[in-house]
Amino acid sequence: MSTLRDRSAAPRRQRLWWLVVFAVTRLAAMLAVWRRRARSRRALACLGAYELRDIGISDAERRHECAKPFWRS
Repeated sequence: MSTLRDRSAAPRRQRLWWLVVFAVTRLAAMLAVWRRRARSRRALACLGAYELRDIGISDAERRHECAKPFWRS
């Protein structure tokens, strides 16, 4: 009887392991997106009027985008 319990515990541990790996991977991806957004918004905040015209963004649009927290897209 103990052999059956040992065999059934291994797949549960493996599923739990893959769930943890999946969660950590998703968290790392989300943190990377947040970091990229923050970096982009900091760079956008440093652009001058000529550069904003060059990329087709008004000053009001820039202020609106830079006012967003990093977790909002």
